[in-house]
Amino acid sequence: MINLRKWNKALNIAYMNAGVFFLLSVLMFAFEPEYLLMILMVPTIYFFGSMYTFFLMVRSGSVMIPVAWFILGTGIFLGLGVVSGGLHAHPWADKLFGNDVTYLINVNTLNSSSVLIIFSVVYIVLRYTSNNDYTINKQAKKLQQSSLIKFFPYIALIAFIGVTLKLIF
Repeated sequence: MINLRKWNKALNIAYMNAGVFFLLSVLMFAFEPEYLLMILMVPTIYFFGSMYTFFLMVRSGSVMIPVAWFILGTGIFLGLGVVSGGLHAHPWADKLFGNDVTYLINVNTLNSSSVLIIFSVVYIVLRYTSNNDYTINKQAKKLQQSSLIKFFPYIALIAFIGVTLKLIF
C-alpha cells in the first residue's frame, strides 16, 4: 500500500532536486568556473538528493514504481558517474579534451536539462493521476485515454525543447 502523503512529498523533493540540478548547471555554464571541485559539486548535490528521494519513495511503499528506479539510476549515473569521471579521467578523454573542464560543465547542463524535462512530464502526469482515483471509476480506460490526449501537446512541446537543447549543446 502506498502512502500518498509520503509519495507526494518525495515527488516534490525529486522535482526540486532536478530544478536545483538544472539551475546550478546553468549557472556553471554561464560563469564557466575553472575549479574542478566547484564543477563537481553540482552532480554531487544531485546524487545525494536522488538518494534521499529514493529513500523517501521506498519508505512510502512505492519501491516498485518505475519513477523511483529512474531517480536512483539518474542519481548514480548522472551524479556519481560524472563525479567519478571528472576526478579520474579516462586517458582517451584526457587526450581528447586535455585539461579543459568546460566539457564537464556542458555534460552537467545537458544531463540536468534532460532530467528536468523528464521530471516535469512525470510531475504533471502523476499529480493529475493521483488526484483521480481510477480504481473506483468505471470508466477508467476512457479517462486514462482522455488524459493522455490532454497531455500530448505538453509532451510534444517538452520533446521539442529537448531536441532544441540537444542541438545547442
